[in-house]
Amino acid sequence: MPNFLIGQEDSTKVDDMSDLLDLSLGDLMNIEVSGVSRYAQNLSDVPNSIQVISQQQIADRGYNDLSDLLKDVQGFDITSNAGQFGEFYSFRGIAGNDRFLVLVNGHKLNPASGTYISIGNSISIRYAERIEIISGPASAVYGADAFSGIINIVFKDIASEDKNTNISGYINYGSLNTIDGAFNASVKVNNDFSINTSARIYKSDGPNFIGTDSKYYDYDLIKDYPSPLTDNFEQPTFDHNIYFNAKYKNFSINYFRQQFDEGNALSFDPLIYIYNKDNKWKTSTDIFWADYEIKFNNDGNLKFDVSYKRHIQDNNTIYYKWNIPGVFDADETYKQFMTGKDNSIQAVLTYNQLISDKFQFIAGIENEYTTSVPPYANDEVLGYSSKYEGENAKQIDEELTITENRVSGFGQFVYSPIKYINITFGARYDYSTRYKGVFNPRAGIIISPTNSTKIKFIYGRAFQSPSLFVQYEQWGAPDIAFISTAEIRNRDIDPNWELKNQIVNSYEASLTQKIGKNLEFKIGAFYNDLTNLIERNLFAAYPVDSVYNKYFDNYTSGLRNENIGSQKIIGGDFSLNAKISKNIILYTYYSYTDAVSVLNNGDETKIPRIADHKVWIGVTAQNLFNYLTISPRLRWSSDMYNANATIFSDNIQPGFYTLDLNLSVNNLSKYFRIYANFENITDEKQEHGGLYDQTGVYTAVIPQQGFTFRAGIEVFFNK
Repeated sequence: MPNFLIGQEDSTKVDDMSDLLDLSLGDLMNIEVSGVSRYAQNLSDVPNSIQVISQQQIADRGYNDLSDLLKDVQGFDITSNAGQFGEFYSFRGIAGNDRFLVLVNGHKLNPASGTYISIGNSISIRYAERIEIISGPASAVYGADAFSGIINIVFKDIASEDKNTNISGYINYGSLNTIDGAFNASVKVNNDFSINTSARIYKSDGPNFIGTDSKYYDYDLIKDYPSPLTDNFEQPTFDHNIYFNAKYKNFSINYFRQQFDEGNALSFDPLIYIYNKDNKWKTSTDIFWADYEIKFNNDGNLKFDVSYKRHIQDNNTIYYKWNIPGVFDADETYKQFMTGKDNSIQAVLTYNQLISDKFQFIAGIENEYTTSVPPYANDEVLGYSSKYEGENAKQIDEELTITENRVSGFGQFVYSPIKYINITFGARYDYSTRYKGVFNPRAGIIISPTNSTKIKFIYGRAFQSPSLFVQYEQWGAPDIAFISTAEIRNRDIDPNWELKNQIVNSYEASLTQKIGKNLEFKIGAFYNDLTNLIERNLFAAYPVDSVYNKYFDNYTSGLRNENIGSQKIIGGDFSLNAKISKNIILYTYYSYTDAVSVLNNGDETKIPRIADHKVWIGVTAQNLFNYLTISPRLRWSSDMYNANATIFSDNIQPGFYTLDLNLSVNNLSKYFRIYANFENITDEKQEHGGLYDQTGVYTAVIPQQGFTFRAGIEVFFNK
């Protein structure tokens, strides 16, 4: 849980690899972070539920995009090859890509309508200065949707750099006909003016599971596709990113773009969904922002930030299906087109003041105005899933453009009554024209009995209002129809029906202990109490086959999003970081998660896809023999709950492990390095848990790629 804390003035600066290798672990813990509290503070003074990955670690371990990194982050359960998600994430037992925030220099990348964020290979981090992973609810600072945690991608402030020009780029090629290329250029014109920009393209044929041996799915069915469909496994990827920053003194303008364009059939039953390249999920998000900062002589800091964000669901996004499951007839297919767009304007004013060595506070106000067309607007307005274009688009825009205005105020203080204790308390109030008023507090006590020991007790609360995505979600299959909240009301099925805000209260205690200069361990425990959880459920008040299915002109069973009950999640984390020698660093993490759903009728069940036990072990050896950097990493997940009792009679799905390796050859020239990345080098058969209820249209498990590799070259020029 993030907190406002007093940081040191002389923060550690890391300019190159030689500086990094000379630092002790204690020095590394004093690198500043900014995503925790909206202002800079030392890593050693924030709770242990933040993990920071530096630019050097990103390079050494071969992380090119966010999904690469999150595989190695403590507390995440990941389902890869998850179609429109890219990967489906559970963060400390809280499942869903819509329940954590991804920030770029503190600006939300998540769609305003509540559509889950798609990650895949679409968020480049290779040229980020650091990535901050903040566990736990943070609505006291960021408002709605900071539910399970925050991922803050921080790019460099070039104005503080010593070098005037930095130009670099890489290109690599590997398995699955994958091409990945990017460049970064930064120019410090003078001490007042600087420019930083980067861009990346990732293109791949994607996985191919034809010939995979499993009793859970049969992708060889794709070979039976009739013409003009292609009888090959086609789920390609074509993602890209752009980042731009220009800074003059205390004023900066910025731009960030994410495009996700990947296969949309993955994780679905091949008897029902068509695995051709037309079946894809494509979105783009553009953020423009400008900020101005004033630093006062009395240790005060005023910052004003204004931003515009545009999120668009490409109108070629579809669910491509067979009319009759298992009957492969090219004339008997249907396409469910997706819609969705958000336009948001946001202004934030914050003031941070250090009053004395015992007292500091931050306060701010925020206003955000959004216009949205919900993701399932085609179905809601037209009565069928037609493409969002021409007259259809005009009708949808006129009938279902939804506006929201949100005004928020937040504040937090840190008080240190004596040298060894910091007391933190903060709160935020959000008022929205859609979900009215919500108040979220947080508090923390940090005790430092010695310079090497920190004990922390943290409480936080967060909320998620019923998003436009869950309110307007609707679709039809031959045997079931999903009815939106609006239709439930309008048809008089249940005119008073409404969804309540989802709430999480989180409690955490932790101990951080440094032993000498080069050994540190952290141990912590947490409890997440979720109420009013929104998930899909059968119509509770109606019998099966009672809903008119407008897609197939028949009566079928029905689904709707409901506040189905609560979840109780108990967990613990342990991490150990050791600097074995000047150029060898070892890390090992362990996470325990016991995640249980308690339905409104009192039934209890384990939450799928979440392993009770997870272990990460990694070593980075830099510049061995002056040339070779090697970074092997082992990940292991224990057995997990699977909701499909037909396939797993005891509801237990086997766990898995994977061994990855990144190699780079440095110092051959000051202008380039060469590198290679190997994933699943033991070629283990891996199967992640399937989506949602892991039955019906969803495969119970999702196969993962076997051994893959990429190799490339990175070039750079510094002046």
